[in-house]
Amino acid sequence: MNTTNKLLNDLMKRYGLRSDYAISKFLNCSHSRISHYRNGRATMDDLMAYRIADLLGRDPAELVAKINLDRAKRPEEKAAWRKILKQMGDAAAILAFCSGVCFGVHPGEAVAVTALPGKAPSAGQMHIMLKTSFRAAKKNGATGAP
Repeated sequence: MNTTNKLLNDLMKRYGLRSDYAISKFLNCSHSRISHYRNGRATMDDLMAYRIADLLGRDPAELVAKINLDRAKRPEEKAAWRKILKQMGDAAAILAFCSGVCFGVHPGEAVAVTALPGKAPSAGQMHIMLKTSFRAAKKNGATGAP
């Protein structure tokens, strides 16, 4: 429920909505639906979470996962959603790190990124490689196909 209320509050702030009634009109749903979200009698469905994420310019997958974590009743469900969110965070960190590496490399250099600093490589490890062109490699004395 915390995620739902935070999303609704962020929506109010972003679009200058002054009440839950205004949110319901903005989202084209009933006022009672928003009221039920607020007081925990109902949980936001995935489609509504997706719509709000889109309106707020946020990652819909992350918000849908957070809503599902809030909605989960059994401990194993909660654990699964926490694990998914952690993996999503790890993937985002790897992507951000790799983007910095990739854009900071001069053409013709090869760089391999195998893990984040301080993290042990795992079986599901992602490898990113910038390959030198055959012409650049040959110019630098390499032989064979790229």
